[in-house]
Amino acid sequence: MSEESDSTSANNVENTEKDADEIVTDNAAQLEEQIQNSVNAVIDAVADNGTGDEGADEDTENTLAEETDAVKENLPASEEEEKQPEEVEKQPEEVEKQPDEDKKQPEEVENTDNNDELNFEAERESRKSDESNLKPEQFVDPDVSVHTEPKSLQDTPESSADVNKTEVPPVTEVSAQVVHSEPTLVEANEEELLHKIPEDFYYDHHELVTKPRVSENSEIPESLLTLHHAFGYDCTKRANLHILDEDHLLFSAGSLTVVLSIKLRKHTYLKVIGGGSVGALTVHPQRKSFVVAEKGNKPNICVYEYPSLKLYRILREGTEETYSFVTFDPSGELLASLGGKPDYMLTIWNWRHEHITLRCKAFSQEIFRVSFSNDLEGILTTAGQGHIRFWKMARTFTGLKLQGEIGRFGKTELSDIEGYVELPDGKVLSGCESGNMLLWDGGLIKVQIGRKGKKPCHLGPIQQFIMDEGELLTVGIDGYIRVWDFESIDQAEATDEGALFEMDSMNELLVKDENNNKAMLKWMIKALDGDSLWYAQDADGGIWKLDLSFSHTTKPPEKMFSFHAGPINGMSFSPLTDLTVTTGADKTVRVYDYVTKHQLCVQKFSAAGTCTQWMPTSVDPKGSTIVCGFGDGVLRVMRVTKRELDIHRKSRMGSASFTLTQVLKPHNADVTAIQFNQDYTYLVTGSSDKTIFFFSVDQDFKLNPIGYTSIPCAVQQLQLATHLAENKLLVIGDNGRAMDMALPEPGSVDSSKTFQISGLASREFRFKSIKDRLRREERRLIRERERDLRREKRRKDRQKKIDRGLIDPEKEPEEPDSEEEPDPDEGVPLYIPETYHINTGFYSRDGNKFWLSLSGFDAGFLYECQFAESEAVRLSESYGEPLRWIEIPEMQEKAVSCLSQCVTKNTEMILLGLEDGKIRIQIPNDVSDPNEPIAFNDLAKFWVLPMHDTESGSLSVVKTSANGKFLVSAGRDGNLYVFTFLPPDELEEAMAPAMLPSPRAILDDTAGKLEDIKDPKAYSIEDAKQKAEQDRLLKLAEEKKTGLKKKIQEMRRQFKKLLLKNGEIAPHLQLHRNEFELDPQSKIMLSNETLGRTDMAVTEYAWDSEKQSLALAKLEKQFKSKLDFDSLIVQCIGSEQEVSSFRTEKLPPGFKSQKLELIGKASKGAGLLGAARQLISQQRAENEAAQSQGGGHDEDGSAGVGGGSVNRPGGTDQDKSGGRVDEKAAKALGKMEKQRQRRLARQKQWEDLNKEKPSDDFEDPRDVAEIKYALEHIGDFKLKTAANYVVPEHLRMNTARKLVQLMLLQEKMYNKKRAFNERMLSLKFKKSDVLDEIDRLNEQLQSIHTELKDIESTKRAPERPTLADAEKPEELYHYTREKLIKFQLEKAAKDQSMAMAVASAFTAQTTETDQLAVSGDKKSARPGFSGFSPNPSVNLASGSIRSPSPATSMMESNLTKPSSANTNQMGDGTGYKRPTVAPDTSSVPRLLLGDELLEGENEEEQSQGSMEREESFTSIRQTRIGFRKKASLLNEQDRILSRIEKLTRHFDDQVMSLRAEKFNLQVDLKRADLRNTTLFEEFVQLKEFEKRENNLAAKVDAKYDEKVDIEQKVLDSKTKVETKRLEIERLEERQKNLLEEFKAGLGENNKWEEFLTKVFKKKIKRAKKKEQTGDDDEEEEDDESDSDESDSEDDDFDDEDDEGRVVLDDSICPPGCEQELYDMACNLRETRLDLEEQLAEEKKTFDMMKKDADSMTKKVKQVDNALSAAEKDLEDFQVEKQGKLNQLQMIVVLKLHQIEFLVQGGVLPNDLSEALVFERNGLLRLQTRIHELHDEKQQQNRKQKENKLQNVQLKKGRKMLSSKIQELASECDQMMLLKFGRTVDLQRLEMVTVNRLLEELKEKYRQTELFCDREIQQWDGTIQQQKENITMLTRDNTRRINQMTMLLEEQKVIEDTLNAKQKKLGGEYEGKRKADVRERERLIQLVQLQSQEIEALKEEITLLSRKGGHILPPAQPPMPVNQT
Repeated sequence: MSEESDSTSANNVENTEKDADEIVTDNAAQLEEQIQNSVNAVIDAVADNGTGDEGADEDTENTLAEETDAVKENLPASEEEEKQPEEVEKQPEEVEKQPDEDKKQPEEVENTDNNDELNFEAERESRKSDESNLKPEQFVDPDVSVHTEPKSLQDTPESSADVNKTEVPPVTEVSAQVVHSEPTLVEANEEELLHKIPEDFYYDHHELVTKPRVSENSEIPESLLTLHHAFGYDCTKRANLHILDEDHLLFSAGSLTVVLSIKLRKHTYLKVIGGGSVGALTVHPQRKSFVVAEKGNKPNICVYEYPSLKLYRILREGTEETYSFVTFDPSGELLASLGGKPDYMLTIWNWRHEHITLRCKAFSQEIFRVSFSNDLEGILTTAGQGHIRFWKMARTFTGLKLQGEIGRFGKTELSDIEGYVELPDGKVLSGCESGNMLLWDGGLIKVQIGRKGKKPCHLGPIQQFIMDEGELLTVGIDGYIRVWDFESIDQAEATDEGALFEMDSMNELLVKDENNNKAMLKWMIKALDGDSLWYAQDADGGIWKLDLSFSHTTKPPEKMFSFHAGPINGMSFSPLTDLTVTTGADKTVRVYDYVTKHQLCVQKFSAAGTCTQWMPTSVDPKGSTIVCGFGDGVLRVMRVTKRELDIHRKSRMGSASFTLTQVLKPHNADVTAIQFNQDYTYLVTGSSDKTIFFFSVDQDFKLNPIGYTSIPCAVQQLQLATHLAENKLLVIGDNGRAMDMALPEPGSVDSSKTFQISGLASREFRFKSIKDRLRREERRLIRERERDLRREKRRKDRQKKIDRGLIDPEKEPEEPDSEEEPDPDEGVPLYIPETYHINTGFYSRDGNKFWLSLSGFDAGFLYECQFAESEAVRLSESYGEPLRWIEIPEMQEKAVSCLSQCVTKNTEMILLGLEDGKIRIQIPNDVSDPNEPIAFNDLAKFWVLPMHDTESGSLSVVKTSANGKFLVSAGRDGNLYVFTFLPPDELEEAMAPAMLPSPRAILDDTAGKLEDIKDPKAYSIEDAKQKAEQDRLLKLAEEKKTGLKKKIQEMRRQFKKLLLKNGEIAPHLQLHRNEFELDPQSKIMLSNETLGRTDMAVTEYAWDSEKQSLALAKLEKQFKSKLDFDSLIVQCIGSEQEVSSFRTEKLPPGFKSQKLELIGKASKGAGLLGAARQLISQQRAENEAAQSQGGGHDEDGSAGVGGGSVNRPGGTDQDKSGGRVDEKAAKALGKMEKQRQRRLARQKQWEDLNKEKPSDDFEDPRDVAEIKYALEHIGDFKLKTAANYVVPEHLRMNTARKLVQLMLLQEKMYNKKRAFNERMLSLKFKKSDVLDEIDRLNEQLQSIHTELKDIESTKRAPERPTLADAEKPEELYHYTREKLIKFQLEKAAKDQSMAMAVASAFTAQTTETDQLAVSGDKKSARPGFSGFSPNPSVNLASGSIRSPSPATSMMESNLTKPSSANTNQMGDGTGYKRPTVAPDTSSVPRLLLGDELLEGENEEEQSQGSMEREESFTSIRQTRIGFRKKASLLNEQDRILSRIEKLTRHFDDQVMSLRAEKFNLQVDLKRADLRNTTLFEEFVQLKEFEKRENNLAAKVDAKYDEKVDIEQKVLDSKTKVETKRLEIERLEERQKNLLEEFKAGLGENNKWEEFLTKVFKKKIKRAKKKEQTGDDDEEEEDDESDSDESDSEDDDFDDEDDEGRVVLDDSICPPGCEQELYDMACNLRETRLDLEEQLAEEKKTFDMMKKDADSMTKKVKQVDNALSAAEKDLEDFQVEKQGKLNQLQMIVVLKLHQIEFLVQGGVLPNDLSEALVFERNGLLRLQTRIHELHDEKQQQNRKQKENKLQNVQLKKGRKMLSSKIQELASECDQMMLLKFGRTVDLQRLEMVTVNRLLEELKEKYRQTELFCDREIQQWDGTIQQQKENITMLTRDNTRRINQMTMLLEEQKVIEDTLNAKQKKLGGEYEGKRKADVRERERLIQLVQLQSQEIEALKEEITLLSRKGGHILPPAQPPMPVNQT
């Protein structure tokens, strides 16, 4: 239709109650337009047919036919419309036309005809065909309400959380006809939803189920594989265990839905219909059906009937990719579904009728679960990642909505919520990640609940809450099921927010197996046949049967079924029987009998299984040996044996067992690949630790390590070149690497010291992507083909025109081809992925070539590559690119995850496992040897079947059995599917149990039980070898050390024998001890000479010493006194690590006071403008408040005065008339008084309401505040370098603020350093305490050594560390004589020989020689004893104890002093060397001499009593030291050594912790230094702008002060003006009241009314008041009197018109007039004159005040302009200043991961000048703010739409009320005219008394009204008759239209005939024929005649429609042609 008809129809739809005359007019207009269009079409058609232009072609004829058809289609009626008139009337609908949909679908709207039912049916059929006939037949039910939702809900804002449900109300018949004439798209959508599916309707599941995809012309049967069994269970999926009845469980496994019989252990499978996998399951509350929600593209929700398993319903288009959860409501009528990413859609279904009830986006992250409340209808809850949401299905005036409220965690940490339960009172109890329970009430956490003792309810998140018979059960991932007291939880309260409410559970059950492996409970359901029997889903791969009776008869948990949990990484077949072994990430190894469908054994290990291999019978004839690799690098060799018979076992599950035969650990990381050579004598393993290990296999299948080699990549796959003569190994690594290496020979590797093999020949290949280049080439070829097709089409079109004679080829030559289209890929660099991941690789038939399959960008191809044969090829740029490639058909960019080759039924097959869970079988054209590598020539023949999970079901292994009859696929979703190639009859024959070897044969081979490797930190083979070698070397060193010690001991014994011999000989022959020294006098002489020279040097350098002392004092004052903390180093005790402090200077004096002063100055300067603005706004608010309070008081007072004056005359009139009227009149007066009072009350209400009415320019303060807040907190970030950047006031920087920043930064740096230094100081003190403690322990240890006397039993203590000089900085600046002497001694000790040191031992004259002797003593006594001995005089070797020597006493005294020189001489463990010279071999005799001297001072006493002492000591040791005491001493010795080690280790840990903290602090301080430099540069820059800024700021402040003053004056003036205005209004009100009082005093029909009125209005001069006023007042009074006289003259003039009859003197009371009335008039006149004078004076004052206020207002504008100019200057200055500051360079330290400014290919550019440094938190905040603003914008748009809708409604309401008021006013006026003959004043009417004549007239009026009613009824009959006439005329009009339609059809037939004749006729018929001309003229006359008849009918219709103004019946559609 045309646009005019569209707009007409839209208006008719919106106005459903339109008058009939308007409808008829619109229909007539449409009719006229359609007829005119048809006439024009007929004329044009006849003209075209008659002329027959020579240039016309087929396009012109088609265009004419299309135009004619369009005219027919636009007709308002047709035969098909009349076929269903009853259906149109039965289903009237009112549909509002939606502009948005009209815009979206313009063609559909324009092409719709009047028959909406036919359009709806056609639309419905088209939708059915689009859905592939999956929907059942639709049945229209007019009683079903339609619920519509947006077409796309992804754009719905999350905060709205509701979707409207629109109900379509019925409309009148007239509007229904209008709607039918123009149906819209909304009607079509709603009509489609109005369907009802029969209860007995079922789908054919066999037709819809997912079937294999077979390529065309491949001759591959669709039934190539048949599913035999599924060993799988998606145990990690939420709520994946349901119960159908007493014997059947329901769960999913990949793409299968499994119905499991508990008793028979029989599986029934249902495959998905959408080609994906199963997403979620649920069971109907009545258990008569269950739901399977799928995964995939546009997944379905299938409802199956139980137990028939028929497909009952299919729900479509609920989400985009996957369903994560589904559940029924308690009634089972509604179904809720949760979609996964990307839409996360919550959908409520009316599942029986397959349509959506409500729908919205649940959250922006993953949602775990949704549920309906069991107690509150319409309440839902969803929970998921970091949120919980509470929903309500609310019915509003717009329909049903779904409103959601997100739970707010408050102080509680944000957490993921897995499980929750709705409580009966509306609260919700949920879990959290910490394991506690959260009680939610009203969207907030009421209390957090945990167990007593601060223990969580569960260790880990709570997976499920269950309310069972008044008890609350919680199911945790930790394997516990706990029962809680529900009343305690429901009434739990917390003292404050975030507090924990503690309580203990009533009962608990730990679910674990016989090996104490805890279950990971995920879901639990209650059995139907037991009160306490439950079934539980174990995320660790199992289904449990639990007894929760908690009694003494409770049965232990029973694990009914066991499955893989997580990915299956390896699988292998038995070569002998129908067994397969698998291993996976759940750390288990399992063996299955896939023929009989049983799991035979399972064993769990300490690490995840990564790969496995079953040995052939050539190696193990029994076929029971398996090799498995694990994630901890362990390689286990096991044998599968039959378990001994157990009569208690009811099934064959667990009928076999594993026996370990060998355990090795070749790697330190997971074993990723195991590969044997062809004869299984050679084994190669690869690992992710970048090593490959080689083993040889002996006859007993024992693995013997050969060695390993390291490679540059982690191993992913290995393959031996079995088809080649040479031994080569293909290694597939990570990141696109592949290697080819030679294998070492078993006997050629020396593994005596290490297993590492070097020098193996290898070649490396790194893959380079070419896929982008291939795709570009494909696009280029497509463009060329398209270009060739366009050329061919142009050529054919040109040839066609040439053949028709339309083009002359000579005159119009063929146009050359236009320029070629530009290549869109030109200039765009090739895309090269950063990383590559090779899924699989294998050798090609050529030994140098191999095939690769990759995932990611390069997926979908197989690439053939070649290793470099020369160095030149390896270094070439093209090396790494594949030689050739084969694209796998219909892969859709999916990667091949695994590949294998097999031959089944004489057919070679290539088995491919895909990443999306599909099994693909390729049938190559050329059949090759299965032992040969696969040849890829043609991949066109394929067979594809989706089985595993589409998201996590990437296939890890797909292989065929040894006999080729079965195929097994293992995926990373934990599922294992067994398929068979056999037909059913052959399969029954093959159903035989697998044969297992006897365990006794295995036990005979393995003598004892092999110990397994369970420690993940255990040594690998290489580590063990290196450890053994290291131990061997250490043993050799210890043996050498022990031999040396023995040699020394032998020498000592010889020396002792010499001493004994020296003592046994005659005394005169014995040698004296002094004779053992060489020359002691020389040492004494040298010492004396040194002392003399020292005294001389002191004297000579005394002046220099004093000078240096003064210089040192000055330096200390300049540098040291300013230091707050000097450098300090603390070293570790057990290592050389150390930590140093910060050298920190003190803050300047007065720093804090200066800082506070600057802060006050900066805040004052910064807040001047803001304070001024705040002061102005505050003053305005105060004045407005005061003004409103004063105005309200005045208005109340005026109202009270007015009310009193009005009431008085009314009351007087009522009193006067009370005695004159009868009772009826009194009641009437009372009624009138009540009406007056009500009117006055309404008037008062109107006045109050008008006072509250805001002005047109009024702005709501809340809106202003919100706008201001939004502008301030909009969240954007304005760059300071932007041209339009305006510096905010709070960010304007000056010198004071910048100086404050500098000082705060310096103070913060100082505090950081000081805090760290204080910790360093405390650590130093702690080290001193630790050393003291070590000293005390060493003393105890020394005493123990003394008591033991057994050198072999004693243990040497670690060497005692000392404090280094750097650890005592306080002593660095203090030098004493002892220090100087010590320095000289240390220097001398380095230069002197050992002989001098030994000789000094006998010299006791000086302290220096004593100290050297003591140190020599300690050195000689150290071997075999404590490293530090506080009592060195104890000699354990000789067994003697003597008193300390003077030298020793001095040393001990020096140790107690901080400045002890000996402290610095002691060795420590920090690497500092002792100052003494290390002894060499030449010093051994001297050391022995020292040992001799320590044995005693008296040689004679030693020689005489040596034998006695030896015998006595031997007897003492035998008698006193027993075995127990010795053991006690040894234990005490170990305790002391352990204590020393613990103290050392603890202190070292503290030092290392502080050291790491210092590193971080140094980084922060360095950044702070950089920031300090930047701030100082900014301060210098700001100093230059300070003067100008102060001047501008002062100018702005002055203008603000001026503005404050002037605005205060304006406010005062306005207040006075308003007060004066109110006073004037009060005076005017008093005048009105005075006049009313005068009229009331006169009464009605007073004959003296005119005279007394003249007296009352007369103006007279009153001299007294003039005399009392001043001169100015006299002038004003004169002016007023003149005006009064002029007014009186006017009055006199008016009176003269009346004086034509009677002239009376108004100065006296005329005769006949009451004196009281005259006196009243005179008194009221005086009052009136007083009021007039006062009013005139007040008006004059008001005018003057108003003039002053206007002048003040003008001045305010001037001040505002000046202030704006000053502020503009200040802002310009701030921009200029900011620009200067922006030019300063700022240093920012960034790490590489912080730089995101990368060019194409992810390369860091050389120039970062265009980059922007931004805080990550700020960037994240801005990104988050974008989404927030988007949500706010959508929310505001929604509010705006709501407000607009409300505004429209209010306007409509206002318009309706206004029209109603006008109607009532008009009705009131008419009633006044009818009653009074004119409009009267109701106020005056209320004062009028009751008129008896009026009552008589009322009765007469009533009689007249009855007569008129009867006459109206007569006219109604007449009108009804005229309506029937109109109906007849309308039908006649319809008949005529039908005639016109018939004529048009005839015209079409004639045109077709003319066209046919025109084509056949020759040239003689080219002219116009007379018959055609006559026919044309006849048709034109006929059309004109019909037009005239239509005009006549229109006029008649218009005439009839205007009579009476009543609604006419609707126009009937025209009758069909065949009914005329």
